[in-house]
Amino acid sequence: MNEFMRSGGTVVAAVVAAGLAGCQPSSGAASSAAPASSAAALASAAAASAAPAASAPSFQVVVTLSPKAAASVAQSGVSVDVMVSFYGDPTDTKLEDQYQGQYPLATDEEVKMTGAGTATIAIPAVDPAKVASMRSGAMYQVTVVTGNHTTQNNTLDCTDPLDQPLAQAAGKTIAITCKLIGES
Repeated sequence: MNEFMRSGGTVVAAVVAAGLAGCQPSSGAASSAAPASSAAALASAAAASAAPAASAPSFQVVVTLSPKAAASVAQSGVSVDVMVSFYGDPTDTKLEDQYQGQYPLATDEEVKMTGAGTATIAIPAVDPAKVASMRSGAMYQVTVVTGNHTTQNNTLDCTDPLDQPLAQAAGKTIAITCKLIGES
């Protein structure tokens, strides 16, 4: 057996042992405590998975609703959705035509809120080679709507920022004001 298989088997055995710690036999007999080494392994694994990502770059979107918009959202029970797209305008004319100047550089982010509030958006890692083939580098766009995934009709008219440079987003706070469509 090669070294990879031996070390991989050890890792798998440790993971299985940690996962089985505290499991009860099917006969109904219960042990009063898991072995100390298994309990320590579980605690260590839980702490590692619960630890937040170390200073991942992000920005905040602060959504303010007019009194009429806030009342409408509260009464209807729809969510206020903050959606962020990460894209670039490709220099390749075929890609530019296909994506209409918004070639996706990362997965879109969406934060659902029950009304006005603040959404924290993690800035994704973007492949530098892809960014280099974009006219304006990596960009992002914030869109705030209601009813997304709930109803077909958005009821909000918001001051959504379009075509913002992603390189300048870290630590930024973007204020978006929304009112009802047709509200003066």
